[in-house]
Amino acid sequence: MNKYTVWTHGGASAHDAPMTLRRVSPAIAWAAAGSAAALLLGWIGATGRHASVVAPLEFSAIAIAYFAAGGVAWRRRPENHTGRLMMGVGAGILVAMARNVPLDIVTVLARMQLGLNEVILAYLLLAYPVGRLGPGLERAVVRVIVAVYVVVAALQLVTVDTSSDPYCLGCPPNPFRIVATPGGVTTALVLLTSGVLGTVVVLLLVRRWLLAMPAARRMLAPVIFAGILEAAGVATRALTVSDPAGAALISRISFLFGIVVPLALLVAFLRARMDRTQVADLVVEFGRPQSREQMETALRAALRDPTLSVALWSDSASAYLDRDGRAVALPEPESNRAVTPLEHRGRPLAAILHDAALLDEPRLIGAAAAALGMAVERDRLESSLRAQVADARRLPRGQVTLLFADIEGSTGLAERLGERWPDTLLEVRRLVAGLVRRAGGVEVDARADEYLAVFTEADAAVHASLAIQRGLSARAWAGDERVRLRIGLHAGEPELSDEGYVGAEVHRAARVGSAGHGGQVVLSESARLALGDDLPIDADLVALGEFRLRGLDRPERLHQLVVPDLPREFPAPRADPA
Repeated sequence: MNKYTVWTHGGASAHDAPMTLRRVSPAIAWAAAGSAAALLLGWIGATGRHASVVAPLEFSAIAIAYFAAGGVAWRRRPENHTGRLMMGVGAGILVAMARNVPLDIVTVLARMQLGLNEVILAYLLLAYPVGRLGPGLERAVVRVIVAVYVVVAALQLVTVDTSSDPYCLGCPPNPFRIVATPGGVTTALVLLTSGVLGTVVVLLLVRRWLLAMPAARRMLAPVIFAGILEAAGVATRALTVSDPAGAALISRISFLFGIVVPLALLVAFLRARMDRTQVADLVVEFGRPQSREQMETALRAALRDPTLSVALWSDSASAYLDRDGRAVALPEPESNRAVTPLEHRGRPLAAILHDAALLDEPRLIGAAAAALGMAVERDRLESSLRAQVADARRLPRGQVTLLFADIEGSTGLAERLGERWPDTLLEVRRLVAGLVRRAGGVEVDARADEYLAVFTEADAAVHASLAIQRGLSARAWAGDERVRLRIGLHAGEPELSDEGYVGAEVHRAARVGSAGHGGQVVLSESARLALGDDLPIDADLVALGEFRLRGLDRPERLHQLVVPDLPREFPAPRADPA
């Protein structure tokens, strides 16, 4: 956001104090400038030649209230146009106050702009709380109001006798007047038109309130109140035309109505501030374990939406599920319901279904969604860890055969496949996992393009390895690419912790696999010994020699598993000879 720069002096003396630079937001700068202009025009009016039904300083106070409230709204939510529109109402009042300027032409032209602030206020009320009109009835009504205002301003310019106008007592004659009308008739007609249009605006606001969900009703309540007050203010000003004797009392009432309107609109923004405080408390509350029901209850209270619900994403169902495990139908875009989805690392995590009015508070719903996302992800992580511990306890102990596999050239393959790479990787994992289970093995870990499984019998690991290589070679892959796995088998007694297998035996299995090439199955010496004579009937082992595997002190004798229907010619192992 752009900033205005103001130079100020620090210290007791402007001569010996260092200059300090303070950055002032546009909201504060415009609010200060508008308020200063209102005070100046009010002072000119109070000491000038033109009398008015509404005291000039009262006009100043109303304008300052709009500038102050608009400055607060603009500064707190710079992306929202509501604050600027509130300042626009204040600027419209300044235009009307310009009739106090001691220049006849300025006085007359400013008098003809009475009502400009009410046009901007109508736009503000109908566009609340986002500050922009949506398509539909409200936009059409604003267009009618603007058109009527232009016609009325032109009508006043050619008919109003400003020298006898109750709203501009002591003003000079209107040099643009070409049609004579009885005194006060045009002004009364203008006020009547303003009253009718103001009533239409209030009715539209009431209609919005009746059709809105609870969260939207709460935000619209101060706006309806402001609209009613403004309509009442127009009505009281109309009475001054028919009852000049009571103008002073009516002026006080009109002033009270006028000063309360911007304050009522500001209340709505202060409420939003309190809502954000409650949302911030969600982070603390969600830091403790929460059930789905508790999360929904906390979110409903913070966002003041009793209809809010939370749905969690299910990969198996490919849908958001409610607390009963049923798929949730997401609301249509134009309905009074909306959905705010949550993702974690590009994958769906959860969704908040809520009143569509909360979309007008993107920071509010965004903060609530972030708090929920952290809670859901934490719960899933804890569940995953618990499941991992449970799985680790089911892993076989003692002498086992480890199968390590990874995709050869996975980086280049991922670049060539682009968006198709995740699906390809998932397909490889499913194929490997299915064949491992079919051979009696257990999946230990799967990360990126690497896979680790365990078998209690070495021959089962051999059967699984051959089935995997055959399955991969027989399948057609995206982009006519070749997806080839390096598979290594190693037998030993790995250490078993709550997180699964750990220790040197796991590292040796990974190094045995990494020494091979795509489509190749390599066995360590311990795996060969564990296998014994239990080779498949058409399989054989070919000694590759002794090699130093990266990061391991003891050299390893490697063997290649060969069968007639799979490739058997490969380059030398990717390791240094011992």
